Amino acid sequence: MASPSPLMDELVEEVLLLLPPNTPASLVRAGLVCKRWCHLVSDPGFRRRFREFHRSLPATTLGFLCSYSPAEGGNTRFVPTPASPLRRANHRAFQADSRHGRILLHGYLASTVASGLVVWDPIADERIGLPRPPLFLDSLNAAVLCAAASAAPGASACDHTDCPFVVVLVGTRGDHVFSCVYSAAAAAWGEPASAPHSGCGMIRRTRSALVGAALYFVFLCGERILEYDLRTKATSVIALPRARTSLPFRLFGPVELTTMEDGWLGFARVEKSRLCLWSRQVENDAGWALSKSIDLEKVIPVQRPWTTRPYLVGSAAEGVGAVFLMPEDQLFMVDLRSGRATKVYGHPRTASLDMVVPYMNFFTPVLMKAPSTDGIPGLQERVP
Repeated sequence: MASPSPLMDELVEEVLLLLPPNTPASLVRAGLVCKRWCHLVSDPGFRRRFREFHRSLPATTLGFLCSYSPAEGGNTRFVPTPASPLRRANHRAFQADSRHGRILLHGYLASTVASGLVVWDPIADERIGLPRPPLFLDSLNAAVLCAAASAAPGASACDHTDCPFVVVLVGTRGDHVFSCVYSAAAAAWGEPASAPHSGCGMIRRTRSALVGAALYFVFLCGERILEYDLRTKATSVIALPRARTSLPFRLFGPVELTTMEDGWLGFARVEKSRLCLWSRQVENDAGWALSKSIDLEKVIPVQRPWTTRPYLVGSAAEGVGAVFLMPEDQLFMVDLRSGRATKVYGHPRTASLDMVVPYMNFFTPVLMKAPSTDGIPGLQERVP
């Protein structure tokens, strides 16, 4: 008796799409049935269809990018979460950014050309080295985002799976602000733009915020932020409210940009022993308003008295509403909605952390290969 004909790939995919998304092992077992099924569940097209079929699935935090001070070598370490399929890796980069499933690694210091810019997709294990932008700056920062989100801010049509990206670079030189955009579709930088600014100083090495049609960056002084309009490519400077303390900036610490529950721009700042959350509404010209104040001594269980003031080192992705604080040698994530603090990491080297950026993405547990480090200078894989 002849054996039955195998099902067509299209029919197998229709069956595999019905597997429950909250049971990751089911896809792994399906991939172990045979090589043919393994290729099906590992294909990027299947991942896209699986995500479209289960649109209610949110992006998941799969790891954290921890950037250390130049005194510690200036490396950025990728630390996966316990449930993440990704592996630890060290990058010779002084800064990182992450948005829409990608990671941007900066390999530059101040007073130099922006060099060593690499866009990394950890899920697909793909890295793209960017050419040097046509700029020489005293300070700079950059952000990576989906090209569709930059062209039509607020649009939800893109699922950020294998989509083209852009990198927005901003910086200062003298009394001017410069900006330039890299397009993955064109594989080239656009023409730089510049505008004068009034003594705002240097751009700070911190995470940007995407709100509607604009990206926001922080100046080192901690009293102003830079707005970059994605549609017009224009820049403008926005003043922040002064801290409610007589302490100088170096004692009350920097600000971290975030988004509020209503979608407006916000920022967090430590003032004495309180975490203050400010929000900005543009439509009614209300300016900045203090929306919440969290007593850190009540939510962070560390030994009293603190020998060092809690220091902001990062913020979560848009819509998450969380910031990262570092009292002593421990790292805490503070939920801005509930006011609760959760310990993320604790190690003597934590004291030298400059910035923490969470990596979030939608993930289907296909049979992944080990991350490759070939062709990427300064990248060293470390197995936990």
